[in-house]
Amino acid sequence: MEIQGGSLHRLNRQTEEVMNIQPQPSAEEAPERWNWDSPILVSPHNSNRLYFGSQRVWRSENQGNAWTPISGDLTTNVNRYELQMMDRVQSVDALYDNGAMSHYATLTSISESPITAGLLYTGSDDGLIHVSEDGGANWRKSQPLLKVPARSFINDIEASQHDANIVFAIADAHKFGDFNPYVFMSSDKEDPGNPLPEIYH
Repeated sequence: MEIQGGSLHRLNRQTEEVMNIQPQPSAEEAPERWNWDSPILVSPHNSNRLYFGSQRVWRSENQGNAWTPISGDLTTNVNRYELQMMDRVQSVDALYDNGAMSHYATLTSISESPITAGLLYTGSDDGLIHVSEDGGANWRKSQPLLKVPARSFINDIEASQHDANIVFAIADAHKFGDFNPYVFMSSDKEDPGNPLPEIYH
C-alpha cells in the first residue's frame, strides 16, 4: 500500500499486520525526495523484487524487507523554490500550499521490460528519461524530448509487452501553458542519443 509522499506499507492479508517498508537513506545522505505518487513496480520477472522511486531508484529482493539504491539522482536536482513563478522567484512565504505539494525533482515512473530482465526505464517530474540495460548498474540519460518544453512532467514510461526494443513515454506540459498531448515511442532502445524519437498528437 502506498499513500502520498512515498509512504509505503506491506499488508499481511492473513494476520492483518501492516509494516512500513519505505526505503531510508543512510545517516550521511540527504533526505529522499518523494513524489505525491511515487512510482513502485513489482518486477515482471520476480514477484519478490520491487522497484521504488524517490530521486533515485531503490530495489528490494525480498518484498521490501531491505532496500538497495541502484542509481544516483536521475533528476535535475533543481530546488523548486528557486524557479520562477509569474516571471520572478517567489518568496517561500508567498506560496499558498507547501505542505501538500510533492517535492520537486522526483521520479514519476519506473518500467522494466517484461521480455528482458534488468532493462529499466525511469521518468521524472522535471522532464528526464533514463535507461539502464544492466539492472541499474549503469544509467544513461536521453536527449530532451522533441518539441516538448523543458522540465515537462513525464507522466508515464512503459516498456513494450511484445518487443524488447520498444518503449513508450507520455509527457505533460500543462504547467507551462501547453495543453498538447505528447506521446512518444522508440523502436530502438540502443540509441542513447534519441531513444524516444517519434511524437504523436
